[in-house]
Amino acid sequence: MAADLPGWDHSRNVFGGIAIDTPVEGKLYHFTQLFLSRELWGVDAFAVNATQCRQFTEGRSNGFIASVYVERVFAETLSNYLKFAQQFLHLAAPLQMEAGLTGIKGYPIAIENSMPGRFLQDTIQWTGTIPSYDIPVPDILRPFFDYIWAKCGLVRPNRFQEVLARQFSRS
Repeated sequence: MAADLPGWDHSRNVFGGIAIDTPVEGKLYHFTQLFLSRELWGVDAFAVNATQCRQFTEGRSNGFIASVYVERVFAETLSNYLKFAQQFLHLAAPLQMEAGLTGIKGYPIAIENSMPGRFLQDTIQWTGTIPSYDIPVPDILRPFFDYIWAKCGLVRPNRFQEVLARQFSRS
């Protein structure tokens, strides 16, 4: 999925092909499934996992959404998926995209050293269209990220978008 995972393997399964990250203590936290329909699904069960991220939870039982990290993971993953869709699957634009978070009820969203808002629902889901491969990844994801923040009753800081634009915009 994202570029900074330490190891991965790939295989075929009854659904198509799967790329998996190295399991941690026998548990799989990251994978990408390529379905026979040429849909790509990615799962990151680590980014908001309170059990595995205790060092970030400061003793809280639930953990929190590390906003900068989660946004970076989504941007890296979408960048990889778009390259794969264009170069190997030869999918023509427009593309449909669905993104979301699950298991987040009660989690606050972290912004620097504060956590001003909480998710009131356990799952959020967003659907969008990618009209062209030429649109920068941060621009594609901006409505989704704004939606995440709005679900916490907050407005996403513009500087977050500026940072992603510097890191992920295609030239």
